[in-house]
Amino acid sequence: MLCNAYAATMHEIKSEHYAKALIMSIKLNQQALLQEVIERVPFAEIAICVQALSPRYFASMFYALSANIERTQFLHFYLVWINKLCTIHGQYLRTNWTNFLPHFRLIQKSLNALYNDISPICSANIDRLAFLSSFGGDDERKSIKFDDGDDDGKESETRQSVPSGQFKPIPFQPLSE
Repeated sequence: MLCNAYAATMHEIKSEHYAKALIMSIKLNQQALLQEVIERVPFAEIAICVQALSPRYFASMFYALSANIERTQFLHFYLVWINKLCTIHGQYLRTNWTNFLPHFRLIQKSLNALYNDISPICSANIDRLAFLSSFGGDDERKSIKFDDGDDDGKESETRQSVPSGQFKPIPFQPLSE
């Protein structure tokens, strides 16, 4: 029976009845199926699917979104789902906030964990970009000289495109005390 329901849900997705497929996957209570349906809904159809949800499905949706947001590669997509849920059904969520508080905390916990993982990478990228941009200026193109590996005493020519040649590693030197 579960196989037939899964096939029926996939048929609804192929027929582009995304709201119906979403409700069917919530009723089946299969997290993998619900994640697949959520990720197959086109960006433009998210608001329509969220409007079709009745309040009794909000807890399941928030749980599915918060559980998958940490391990998905579609972070922005899941944030749009959460945003649409909160904006379209905001009045109901505001009046019944105590019922959804655990889900909001789970979403906040997941987003904080993602922020802690991503923020060092972003700040390092900002530092690298600032360093690289310090080489440019005055609309002139800077070039990098590399040793081509021939030790004939001549300097290698300056290249404007992708640098070539061999990179010579710097030998490790332990700190002397």
